[in-house]
Amino acid sequence: GKRVVVTRAAEQAGELSELLRKEGAIPVEVPVIEMSPPELWTEVDRALRNLEQYRLLIFTSQNGVRFLFERLRQKGIRSFPRDLDVAAIGEKPARALRNAGVERIFVPEEAAAAEELIVALTERYRSLRGLKVLFPRAERGREALPSFLQREGAEVDLVTVYRTEAVRKSGNQLRRILSERTVDWITF
Repeated sequence: GKRVVVTRAAEQAGELSELLRKEGAIPVEVPVIEMSPPELWTEVDRALRNLEQYRLLIFTSQNGVRFLFERLRQKGIRSFPRDLDVAAIGEKPARALRNAGVERIFVPEEAAAAEELIVALTERYRSLRGLKVLFPRAERGREALPSFLQREGAEVDLVTVYRTEAVRKSGNQLRRILSERTVDWITF
């Protein structure tokens, strides 16, 4: 019977809301962020034209998978080069990759964050020196993994495949809900 505000992006709120419903809560969806494509696809398109030069493709979010695969479809690219390793941090991007038809995915055990993937990559590749990596991500992504890869000598191409933006109208809705004191919890 608890009312719980779910602030996730509209296209991602459903999963959490469903879990809350199963536990008897009443989800109140107020998306405060939304995902959108980058303003320019120039860097992404350049990387996609040269996919054969990469040895490793790393995904850290299901959003990265979604937006990159939408762009691949738009460009008519149906498969990756055979020797391109695809890695995912955590089960959600791995599931998104499987749903997109990628069968060979490197998902390190215990890798729920960039730090764990760093350890796994160091074990998988004896040396990261010269390893050509394509890293599709959010416009303002964390720097831990790309910084580590670069320090270890990998050549990392960071490409923005989506942006996270505030949903302006949600501020008013959230203020109203909070002022009415009709919710018990807010999730972020």
